[in-house]
Amino acid sequence: MNFKGISQNLNDSVTCIPNYQLRKAINLIEKGKVTQEELDSSKQLVIYLNKRINTKDSIILRYGQKDQYWKKIDGVNKEKISNLNTIVDNQNKVINIQSRSIKRGKFGKIALLVLGFSTGILISK
Repeated sequence: MNFKGISQNLNDSVTCIPNYQLRKAINLIEKGKVTQEELDSSKQLVIYLNKRINTKDSIILRYGQKDQYWKKIDGVNKEKISNLNTIVDNQNKVINIQSRSIKRGKFGKIALLVLGFSTGILISK
């Protein structure tokens, strides 16, 4: 196989290249165009996915903030419940003390009544 050299001068408008090299060059150019289109498509996909990620991150951040608010509210409510339970316990203690005092008072009245009757009976004899 005889190859003609690639030469070009000012007067020459034709370049001689073997067919297999031309086909190879054309295939490489076409592959480059396809690869460039794939690259552009991939870049657009990356941009789109980044926008979706940013949107999802902002939504997650908002839900996280709401969750923090609810935790604070829940903590305050639990503290209020604890305080109210303490108040109820204290009131129950006061009621128990008052009921003992009332029972002692009744017992004292009954003891005085019995003592009075006993004294009356002893005096009358």
